[in-house]
Amino acid sequence: MESWEEKYKKLKAEKIPPKRLEPEPLLRKALRGIKKGRAIDVGCGLGEDTHELSSNGWKIIGIDTSRKAVNLAKTLFPKKTKFEHASATQLPATNRSLDLVYDKECFVNLSSKDQKQYKNEIFRVLKPNGHYCIIFFEEPLVPKVQKVLRRMKKQKVWTRPNIEKFFGPKYTFKRTSSREAIVNKEKKVMTALLLEKL
Repeated sequence: MESWEEKYKKLKAEKIPPKRLEPEPLLRKALRGIKKGRAIDVGCGLGEDTHELSSNGWKIIGIDTSRKAVNLAKTLFPKKTKFEHASATQLPATNRSLDLVYDKECFVNLSSKDQKQYKNEIFRVLKPNGHYCIIFFEEPLVPKVQKVLRRMKKQKVWTRPNIEKFFGPKYTFKRTSSREAIVNKEKKVMTALLLEKL
């Protein structure tokens, strides 16, 4: 299976279509009414969502484990937006210093071990009443099908209830929104969840 670094190495900044650099449509809706402050975009990729948040008043840094992605993001968005090579399991922020941890498709692509470490890191860096916003492709499957898929893939099939349960009593659920997306000619549901740290 191709790594993220290998995927990003194939890209050239000047050849990336503008449509690919549009921010996630759910982003503004998910964060509606949230007071702007310090934030981190975990798994920022090409940086389009980091740039959108920065342009709308957030003091934000985008991080990614792919050095190539970070370099591309710096080239594509050279002004006002900061990017850094870092890992979700060791967030570059001090304890209780952030108002928002934003994550599009990062958590769901981590190993089980890294998901647990990342959850601890999110809790460590968020201020009390800080927010975790996760956007991911939800698997709207019945429980029996989910069990079969988990056995076959040996990984969890993530849904809103699973994520809420995983993050548990340290957070309160604030809102959800979703949209349809076409991925490889398949109709999927992109879901945004906003959780607030207690």
